[in-house]
Amino acid sequence: MYKLKNYMEILVDQMYDEATQDMDICKCPRCVLDVKAIALNTLKPRYIVADENYLYVKISMMQQQYKADIISAITKGTMIVSEEPRHD
Repeated sequence: MYKLKNYMEILVDQMYDEATQDMDICKCPRCVLDVKAIALNTLKPRYIVADENYLYVKISMMQQQYKADIISAITKGTMIVSEEPRHD
C-alpha cells in the first residue's frame, strides 16, 4: 500500500532525542511537540509517495543529507520553547 509522507516529520521525530540529549529543557509532551512543530515549520517539507519498504530505505538515506539542518532547527525550537513554555 502506498502512503504520502513528509520525510522531515519522520526525521525530526527520529533525531529529536539525539539533538536534545545534552540540553536542559522541559521534556513534557507539550514542550516536545512545540519544539518539533517549530522545527518543522522552519524546514522545507519533503513529501514522497512510497510503499513501507521503500519509505524505510529512503528515510535512512535522507537522514544523513539533512542531519545538520534538522539538528539546527530543533535547537532553535528548544530555545524558543524554553523562553516561553506553554505547558501548565
